[in-house]
Amino acid sequence: MVASANTRLRLEAAHLTALFGQHRAVRDVSLLFPAHIVTAIIGPSGCGKSTLLRCLNRMHELTPGASVQGDVLLDNVNIYADDVSPVELRRRIGMVFQRPTPFPTMSIYDNVAAGLRVNGRRRSSDVDDAVARALQQAALWDEVKDRLHTSALALSGARVSDYTAFMYLGSLIEVGKTNELFTKPKVEQTEAYITGRFG
Repeated sequence: MVASANTRLRLEAAHLTALFGQHRAVRDVSLLFPAHIVTAIIGPSGCGKSTLLRCLNRMHELTPGASVQGDVLLDNVNIYADDVSPVELRRRIGMVFQRPTPFPTMSIYDNVAAGLRVNGRRRSSDVDDAVARALQQAALWDEVKDRLHTSALALSGARVSDYTAFMYLGSLIEVGKTNELFTKPKVEQTEAYITGRFG
């Protein structure tokens, strides 16, 4: 995606390559993530989506033999710099998986609030506001607002994205506004994927 002059960049992958030994699972990907914008990453199984996400919060390096080339910048700071704590970074950059994986014994409310409580936010009004805001941003509020204290296992995982990035064989093929990418893709491979001709 191309960021406009008035868009504040939050996260950026610049010429990112992720390797498992000599195998390049992600190949020279450059992708911008502006603040307050939801970006979905799509593609067939094995195309590098999860590996890319794992690179954005330094989970990739936990795999034996895995390495990263290129840069990932969070607020213009390289997250792979020696003075950046991976644990602190992962508190700021989480992952949303293809299927929702809530804590099974906790309510919807408690699942959303868990990260806040771990990081020391305990005031009930602060947590209530943050839970409501997070569920609204995830496009889940209308679905769950009347059952916040029921099991989280029934969450749909629905999330509306502003932009979508399509990956194939480890490469970033196309990025665009979600509605445009799904109705008027610019690249033949993208059209073939979203119309079900492969993947």
